[in-house]
Amino acid sequence: MSHPSVAGSPPGTHLWRALTRSPVALAAASMAGLAVLAALIGPLLSPYDPFNPATLNLLDGFTPPLGEGMSGNRFLLGSDAQGRDMLTTILIGSRLSLLVALAATLFSLTVGVSLGLAAGYLGGWIDAAIMRLADIQLTFPGILIALLVFGVAQRLIPTLDDPIRRPPAPEAAALVEVEGLRRSFAAGPRGLLRRREGERRLAVDDVSFTIPRGQTYGLVGESGSGKSTIARLIAGLMPTEAGEVRIDGQPVGARGRRTGRIQMIFQDPMSSLNPRLTVRDIVAEPIRTLGLAGTAGEVTEQVAELLRRVRLEPGAMHRYPHQFSGGQRQRIAIARALSSRPEFIICDEPTSALNVSVQAQVLELMAGLQQDFGLTYLLISHNLAVVRQMADRVGVLSRGRLVEEGPTRAVFDAPQAEYTRALLAAVPRIPRGAGAAA
Repeated sequence: MSHPSVAGSPPGTHLWRALTRSPVALAAASMAGLAVLAALIGPLLSPYDPFNPATLNLLDGFTPPLGEGMSGNRFLLGSDAQGRDMLTTILIGSRLSLLVALAATLFSLTVGVSLGLAAGYLGGWIDAAIMRLADIQLTFPGILIALLVFGVAQRLIPTLDDPIRRPPAPEAAALVEVEGLRRSFAAGPRGLLRRREGERRLAVDDVSFTIPRGQTYGLVGESGSGKSTIARLIAGLMPTEAGEVRIDGQPVGARGRRTGRIQMIFQDPMSSLNPRLTVRDIVAEPIRTLGLAGTAGEVTEQVAELLRRVRLEPGAMHRYPHQFSGGQRQRIAIARALSSRPEFIICDEPTSALNVSVQAQVLELMAGLQQDFGLTYLLISHNLAVVRQMADRVGVLSRGRLVEEGPTRAVFDAPQAEYTRALLAAVPRIPRGAGAAA
C-alpha cells in the first residue's frame, strides 16, 4: 500500500526529497545543471567569438590561466598553441556535445518506442523477431557497432576525395589560350666554375592548352615536370623562348600582365607576403598601383571589403603576416590577388602548406569566390584529390610535355597515357575497413 504522503504528491516530489537528503547527490545534480546551462548559453558567456579567425593571435599562444597574452588579450583559463581562448573552447565544445547527446537520445527513444509499440500491439512472430534482433544487437560490443556506423557515414558524407557536387559547366569561350610554350635552362656546371658550352635542359616543351572562362584547369605531374615553370611563364615572371599566352584572344606581353588581369597565389604565403608591411599595405598595393581607388579612405574601404570576402575581420588589416596562422595568411594572399580585379588567377600549390581541415576551408573559399566573381583558375597541385575536387579539366605533365588532357572525371576514371596510370597508381590508399580489420 502506498504511503499517504507519497500517493498524493506531485510528480518529482519524491526525487527532490531524495536529493535533499543526500548532499553528494544534490551537489552532483547542481554541477550537471550548471554544465547544461553553460552549454545552452555558451555563446553569450564566451569572451571571444570562436568562429572569427581575426580574433586569433599566435603571439597569445600558451598563455597561462588568468594571464595576459602579448596582444593584450586576457584569458581566464589560458590559451592553446594557436592563441585560442580555452574557456571559449570549453563552452562551445560542451554545447556541441550536448547537441550530439540530445540527438542520440531522441533517435534511441524514437526507435525504441516504435519497436516496443510494434511488438506489444502486433505480438506473434513480429514480437519474437524484434526480441531476437534485440538479443543479437546486445551480443555485439559497442565498438563494432560504432565502426559500422562510421564506415557507412564515411561513404555517405562527401570528403576531399569526392568531386564538388556542382552542375556541369556550360560551354564557354576560352579566356586563356596557351600555345606552344617552351623554356629551357642551362645544364649543371662542369668542373668547378665552367658550364658545358651550349648544353641546355628543356623544362617546358611545346605545351598548349585552353581554359574556358569561369572554369578551373588542373595541372598535375611529379616534382620537376615543369608545372611551376609554366605558371611563371604565364604570369610573366620569366621570359618564354617560344610560344604565346592570349587572354580573350589578345596576346599578353609583359605590359599586359601588369594590368592586373592575371594574378598568382603562391605555395607558401609566409614567403610571398612582405613581413614588414601590414595586411592593409599588402592588399592595398595593387589597388594603388593600378589606380583603382582615388583616396586613402577608398583604399581602406576596398581592403576591408576584400578581407570580409575571404572571411577575415577588417580589423585584421592593421596586423602583420607573422601574427596569423597559415590558413589566415593564405586568405590574405587570396585577398591580395583579388585586389587588382583579375579575370585569371594562377594557383601554384595553394594548399600544400596547410593541414587537411584548413585545406578544405581554403578550397571552399576559392570555389565560392570563383562563383561570385566569375574567376578562371589554373590550379597546380601534387594533391590529386584536390585537383579532382576543384578542376573541370586536367592536364598531366611529364618531363615538360603534356602527355594527357581532358575532362577531370574522364582522365581520373579512364586514363589513356601510361604515365597518367602510373601517377594515379602511386597515390597511397588505405583500404576502407582496414582499421576495423586491425
